[in-house]
Amino acid sequence: MALLQQEAALVKRSPSRREALRPAASLPADRAPSQPRSPRSVALALPNLITYARAALLPGVPLFADQRPLIAGALYAASALLDAVDGAAARALGQSSAFGAFMDVAVDNGGRALLWCLAVANGGAAPSLAALTLLLEGLCLAATHAQHGAGAAWKSEAFGPGRCPPPLLAWLASDGLRAPQGQLLLTSLHVLPLLLFLGPAAAARGVGPGSWRALLLLPAALRAAAAALELWVLVEHLGRLLALDASAGRG
Repeated sequence: MALLQQEAALVKRSPSRREALRPAASLPADRAPSQPRSPRSVALALPNLITYARAALLPGVPLFADQRPLIAGALYAASALLDAVDGAAARALGQSSAFGAFMDVAVDNGGRALLWCLAVANGGAAPSLAALTLLLEGLCLAATHAQHGAGAAWKSEAFGPGRCPPPLLAWLASDGLRAPQGQLLLTSLHVLPLLLFLGPAAAARGVGPGSWRALLLLPAALRAAAAALELWVLVEHLGRLLALDASAGRG
C-alpha cells in the first residue's frame, strides 16, 4: 500500500497504542519505556543511521540509470534490503521512535517514486501505471496516518479488531502485515518497479520479452493485491470520516 506501507512500515519500529498505555511493569523488558534521550541521540541512534544509509544510496540510482542501469538497480535493491535491517535494529535495541518511523516511510516512498519515474523515463513502465500507483500509495499513506497517527503501529490498528475487510484482504493483512503473505505484498512494492526499470536493460542483453513477462507475473499479481488492500483502506477511512461528521451533526 503505499501501502500500505504502503513501500512499509511503522509497525516494525513502534509499540501499539494499547501497549503504550500499559504500566511499565506490565511491559516486556524490551518494550518498557526508556529514559528520556536528547534529540541528537535519537537522530543518531543506530536504526536511524541505517535509514540514513538507505537514503544515501538513492541518489546513485538516477546517476547510473542511463549508462549503468544494473548498478542503479543494485543500489536501489541494497537500499530496499536495508529496510528490514533498520526495523530489526530498532526492536532489538529498544530504539523505536516516531522520528525513525517517519524517516523509514519517507525513504521507502521517496525511493519507490524515484524508481517509478526512472522506469517511465526508460520506457520500462507506462506513465499511467506509474501515476496511478504513486497516487494510490500517497492517498493510502495520508489516510492511514491521518487516522492512526504518525509513529503509531498503524498497520496493526488499521487491520486489527473492529475492522472488517473482505476475508481475502483480512488474510493478506493478518498480524499487521507481518505474516508471510503480508511481507510478500510489501516486497512487491519494491520488486515490481525495480523489474520494470531493469526491463529495457534485460532486453538489450538478449532476455526475451516472454521470459521477462513471466518474471513479472508474480510481483504484478502481488502488487495488484496490495492495490486492492489500499483501496479498502481508503474506502474505510472515508466511511469513518462520514460517520464522524454525521454523528457530530456536521455537513
